[in-house]
Amino acid sequence: MQDIIFEPYKKAADLLADPSLIWSPDIEAIRAPLAYCLKECAIQQNLHPYMLEIAYKLISEEKQVA
Repeated sequence: MQDIIFEPYKKAADLLADPSLIWSPDIEAIRAPLAYCLKECAIQQNLHPYMLEIAYKLISEEKQVA
């Protein structure tokens, strides 16, 4: 598979790992493990539908805020 398919995972993981971003307390509590899971999906080329949905939602939220 092409790497571009897994780009949403990488982008979402980078957002979660960005120390300059401020997250709500509920997301703050899970952002490091979630970033790890998203990166693992990208590395293992795992197109898990729920993880991909999470990645797309994080990316779309970031675009709305920017």
